[in-house]
Amino acid sequence: MYVDFTSKSLTVTLAKPVFTKANVQRGVVATDINLTALTEFMRALKVSENGVDSIMENNRSLVATSSKAPLFADIVPSALQTRLSANQSANALIRQSYAQLHSSATARTANVRGVDIARHWFDGDGGRVHMSAASQRDAAGLDWTMVVAIARSDYMGNVRRTIFEDVAIGLLAVLLALAVGLWLMHRLTSDVQRVVEGHSIAGTRAVAGSALRKPQRRAGHHRPRG
Repeated sequence: MYVDFTSKSLTVTLAKPVFTKANVQRGVVATDINLTALTEFMRALKVSENGVDSIMENNRSLVATSSKAPLFADIVPSALQTRLSANQSANALIRQSYAQLHSSATARTANVRGVDIARHWFDGDGGRVHMSAASQRDAAGLDWTMVVAIARSDYMGNVRRTIFEDVAIGLLAVLLALAVGLWLMHRLTSDVQRVVEGHSIAGTRAVAGSALRKPQRRAGHHRPRG
């Protein structure tokens, strides 16, 4: 994953070699996925008045957040940009969530619809914060952690709603993990389909061109040899 120089947005590239039936490599099929749409999707989510959700890699680099805080910074004096880690975010709640996620504090765990959820509680700048985290991994090397952090004051009026604490925030993390997985699947399927269609069209044109170049036998009568 890197910051694309042209679009100035986070981009992930997937590549896979292509082999013939004789196991001879013909080339490599690659596709770039611009993650701007993922950031827009995250920012469209209304977690709570002061809550925030974020996605970070295993190396702590930010992938997307619902906050408007930037995901990367300029490298002065060059025009290049470098990615920000969660503990470098301009959003205090993201920094605090990352610190809690990597602290020695023991989290409560639960499995919701097949997704493992880790629940944390910590004291943030605005009071008590409830946080849930879920991981998203695949065979291609994807290793993301989805985090949802909500200030207790956003939903706890004068009444203590323990069930909401235990279920609702964890459910948000599950929905976020499922939504990200479906979004990635849709993007990959669309890109692969376009590659397959392009390859099919190119093959058809090559066959048609070969047929046109093949000399045609002209019909007619031949004089018998005397």
